[in-house]
Amino acid sequence: MVATWVGLVLIFFHIALNAKVDCERVKELRACWRSDLNYLYLTDTKCPETVLSNEVARARFEEATHSVGWSFLEIETRKYASNEQQAYAAGVLEGKLTQSLILKHWKNTIAGYCYTAGPYCDALYAYLDENLKFMRRQIALYPGDPFWVQVNLMLIQLAGLEDGYYGTITAPHVDIRPFGFLLFQLFGDLADLEAKLKRPEHLPKLRFGCSALIVPIPEKQELFFSHVTWTGYQTMLRIQKLYKFMYHLNRGYSLVPGYGISMSSYPGVLLSIDDFYITTAGIAVTETTFSNGNKSSYDYIDSKSTVLSWIRVMVANRLAHSAKHWTMIYSKLHSGTYTNQWMIVDYNNIPSDMKTFSYTDVLYVMEEMPGYFEAKDMTSVLYTQGYWPSYNIPYFPTIFNITGTADEVKLYGDWFTYDKHPRALIFKRDWHSVVDLKSLLRLMRYNDFKKDPLSACNCTPPYSAENAISARNDLNDKNGIYPFKALGFRSHGGTDVKATNVEMALRLQFVAISGPTYDTQPPFQWSKTEWQNKISHFGHPDLFAFPPVTHKWKSI
Repeated sequence: MVATWVGLVLIFFHIALNAKVDCERVKELRACWRSDLNYLYLTDTKCPETVLSNEVARARFEEATHSVGWSFLEIETRKYASNEQQAYAAGVLEGKLTQSLILKHWKNTIAGYCYTAGPYCDALYAYLDENLKFMRRQIALYPGDPFWVQVNLMLIQLAGLEDGYYGTITAPHVDIRPFGFLLFQLFGDLADLEAKLKRPEHLPKLRFGCSALIVPIPEKQELFFSHVTWTGYQTMLRIQKLYKFMYHLNRGYSLVPGYGISMSSYPGVLLSIDDFYITTAGIAVTETTFSNGNKSSYDYIDSKSTVLSWIRVMVANRLAHSAKHWTMIYSKLHSGTYTNQWMIVDYNNIPSDMKTFSYTDVLYVMEEMPGYFEAKDMTSVLYTQGYWPSYNIPYFPTIFNITGTADEVKLYGDWFTYDKHPRALIFKRDWHSVVDLKSLLRLMRYNDFKKDPLSACNCTPPYSAENAISARNDLNDKNGIYPFKALGFRSHGGTDVKATNVEMALRLQFVAISGPTYDTQPPFQWSKTEWQNKISHFGHPDLFAFPPVTHKWKSI
């Protein structure tokens, strides 16, 4: 088996690194369907509208990484095309238009992942292969089930992504390789798969943290929704995406509620990963990830009966018509991988009159781990407390205890508690300052770790840039002494901010800043770090000092 996956990975890397990359800045492409020949083709002009040929999808791509820190991808499909044609065409267009960024992001994040982890990668390959087989069986058994219809479309879109990248465009299919672009989709799921399948501890791992904050302003019928991604700096090649897929519900004429989804994302990734979504159903979705120290719980991660998070989140985004409905869909056949606190806001239910407000159905919170999940309407807490914060610590007591977080409190103290964690205290102190998007961004980019007493720790020096709303671990003392690794010096921190409100969410818009915070700290600059020649960052700007940007989608 080792020879099998090594051969596949080496072949894939050879093809990826030697693929012909079109360096021309292509702004728009169309995908056309030839019904007589049963295949798809691309054109930068109009598709001939004939009996035998018509347009299935179109895409607009703007590569603006070095000017604003983001690129922008917008894909719109045609509702007269079949769901399968739409999904495949969307994947093909993205693979073609973002080919150069996909290659760079692969080299920055995935290349070499399995070079020195033979037994683990054998197990991972087998798990993914069996899980793909399970999903294909269920799709065949339940062709009219909306859940499995959407699972199938995610797989078709992924197959299209690879075909578009390699230029091997055919017709819709689900012939997906476990170690192809599927690995891009697994950035969230991988942490728990690594734990279950026993990836060697000494090998580097991708980890996501994050801060999130939701603040309602009842007197203005307003609600602010925001998120900061925490992860390794090698991931900072970013794309904002709008998927406007006219998928039909149950093969009828009605469209799925979330036919339009905007999100912050990455090259080669068909979901957000951060996560941050706004849908045409009026729903906004985000999360922060918490650790799971309960090793026995990994027995519940099963390749033959569950669906990984990367698929379920997009299925829920497309099918859900309310926040509660989202949690019901996402929890179906849940794998327990990507242990998150999910926050789902229903902008349709923002109260216009607090006197008659039922304090329900605006915010649902869901937490998931292997073998267990809990979801609850937290609207009352949101409005009576005035805000909802999230910072990688479970809220629900059952999840808090069975993930082993309570044991961490015994070892390390308040840092692992829900109410006394540094970010919990900073949010509690400063949330009142949020009155508009500008003040929201200021709080979500906040890091004054050398002066703020809430950033203090039992460390040498006596503070950590981890203890802030937007971390800057690169600014910690390389020779410092810290009680655990998270507080120390590393190429890790808050890598962005995204925020929206009632008005912007209607247009699927959000304001965003790419890169680590620079409000009260020096901007991050690769050439001034010791990682300049140690960590791959192909395609990155050298200096991350970008202003806020609000992208206006062309098809909205």
